[in-house]
Amino acid sequence: MNPSDNAELDFKRGGGYNFRWVIVMNNEIVVESLEEYIKTVNNLRMQGCLFRGISQKELEPIPSILYSSSDFEVDPKCEWRLENEEKNMKEVIQGVQSVYPNVDRLTAIEIARHYGFYCRLSDLSEDPLVSLYFVCKDDEEIDGAVHCFNRTLFSETCLNKQHQGMMDNDKFIEIWESILKDDSTGEFYTKNDGKEELLSYAYPFLIFPTIQQERITKQRAIFLMWTSLDVMPKEKEYPCHFFDRKIVIRAKAKAYFRDEIAKLGYDESMLIAKDEKIEEAIRPFLK
Repeated sequence: MNPSDNAELDFKRGGGYNFRWVIVMNNEIVVESLEEYIKTVNNLRMQGCLFRGISQKELEPIPSILYSSSDFEVDPKCEWRLENEEKNMKEVIQGVQSVYPNVDRLTAIEIARHYGFYCRLSDLSEDPLVSLYFVCKDDEEIDGAVHCFNRTLFSETCLNKQHQGMMDNDKFIEIWESILKDDSTGEFYTKNDGKEELLSYAYPFLIFPTIQQERITKQRAIFLMWTSLDVMPKEKEYPCHFFDRKIVIRAKAKAYFRDEIAKLGYDESMLIAKDEKIEEAIRPFLK
């Protein structure tokens, strides 16, 4: 079943660069015990799901570059991030490589994203207990949700249109840079086997980290690259459609879940590795 069959889509644009999507899913699952949660996610993992935990249930798994304090008014911070996306990306890469000189540019952005850099990457996890931790660590008075990314549906829809299996990290950066240069056209040129090829970037990309850094490793991270930010989410290839289920954690149960997964080692000391040099390098871009 196409997830769009179970979703009512409402696109809200507040003006300027401020974009906001609200997706009302009918296929929410409320769990009240860790045993029930594990049973639910084990079934989903068998179906090829990845997971993203958000502490507020009504917030959708949009890329962080679009995070906004308002659904309807222009948010100056969001506007600044979008207007300076290319410049910020280059400077963040330089900052991370000053700390880790041997990492490539894509890995530098992946590391920065895990330390709070706002960009068009969304971080997912193969481990549903990691996502559950991020649901329960904040906003104790608000229901949270683990959003389930249907990787099987994504593969059937997108992979045969991307040449993705042959891509290395430099190719992803080439695509990213092409997107920034040609964002108004919806297409870009890339080289495939030495030949220039015209591609659409209607399709998102899943990126598996090739160089592991402690925080990325412990969180079992996989990244979703949002290739287009100014598109109404009506096409089935659009990333929102692949988040086809929510596992809801009630506010009153957050403390219980947090305590239970801490017994299994899922806590701040395990998942949130500190790196003061990286934090200093990307601090100017954390807005």
